[in-house]
Amino acid sequence: MEWRGGRLWRLMCSGHADINSKDVGVSLACAAVSCSIRSIGVLLEKSGKVVIRVDRFAPGEVDFTVEHVDKGSEQWLRGLSDMLDQSLADVQRDFPGQIALTRFDS
Repeated sequence: MEWRGGRLWRLMCSGHADINSKDVGVSLACAAVSCSIRSIGVLLEKSGKVVIRVDRFAPGEVDFTVEHVDKGSEQWLRGLSDMLDQSLADVQRDFPGQIALTRFDS
């Protein structure tokens, strides 16, 4: 995640969480991350307040950049950004070693 001005600017996600289950293909960490990222992407795309450029959107692969935020919607985007940041940090805390989370502030 890359942040600018106190809010999400770019999100890049690649791969799946390590699977430590007898059920191949099942990872709670991966599901939690995927759900959080998909939800943020859908909210941004449908909002009419934010323009995003999607460079990649496939299973296990997401790369999008916020290109424009309508006047008066900056605080809304900061709230979504904080929610995503906390959600991913919680997954990393609850499933140590299964996801690598890096946040860049520029």
